[in-house]
Amino acid sequence: IQAVSLKQEDVQAAIDQAEDGDTVLLPSGSATWTAKTGVSAIGINKGITLLGAGIGKTRITTVGDASNNYTMGIKGSLGKPFRISGFSLPSGLIGVSGNALGWRIDHCEFSRDSGMTSISTNGFTRGVIDNCNFNNCRVTVREDSYGDAAWKRPLRQGTADAVYIENSRFPENCLW
Repeated sequence: IQAVSLKQEDVQAAIDQAEDGDTVLLPSGSATWTAKTGVSAIGINKGITLLGAGIGKTRITTVGDASNNYTMGIKGSLGKPFRISGFSLPSGLIGVSGNALGWRIDHCEFSRDSGMTSISTNGFTRGVIDNCNFNNCRVTVREDSYGDAAWKRPLRQGTADAVYIENSRFPENCLW
């Protein structure tokens, strides 16, 4: 499904039209999206691929009334893996929540002010972040939405039950 433009409402309309397994294609260009506190600029709650034209080609700047507003908020579900690829997000934040397994965020570039988070995962969600560039920003992986249950679950490093960051660039100014 081709988004008509990079306008926030056109991208959300293409996502809303998509069904699990579809790819939503975004054109080259630049756009500014607005996110409100607690509400993402765009929301994804299905297993789709959101594919920009590439780093430096599809550029989305996010503005809003707080520093932790999400450019893309993904509420994952079991059996509905998603993919986000091909974006430059100079002020962007991708938020992943829910219990999606096998998702991927790849070939994206993030630049944030003062070491702000660029990708945040929260929940029993498992996937990979790869081939991304992180400039002056960080990635946070947590599972605190499940309270004490998260602490009782055994650690599963090295298995498919984790979030992995691979083949990505973190300059010295990034924080962990």
